Amino acid sequence: MKSDYINITWTVDDIIVRAKDQGFVRVTRPQARDILEYLERTHDCNAGITWALIDMCINNKTLWVEDECHKQNWKRK
Repeated sequence: MKSDYINITWTVDDIIVRAKDQGFVRVTRPQARDILEYLERTHDCNAGITWALIDMCINNKTLWVEDECHKQNWKRK
């Protein structure tokens, strides 16, 4: 390793694809950004950000969805 640090990156595409794999009809880029922002603000630095944590955030959409209009995009197939 030539660098003194590493950078782990999660993207909106990671969230969108994972949500689709979990059976949600559609997650928009702004919704995925909201999830990423929530994860950044609240993750445990000892546990990191994992697929299990991302799944929890997707499934517990009330953590970041603010209005009924957005909730309509989260109906399962």
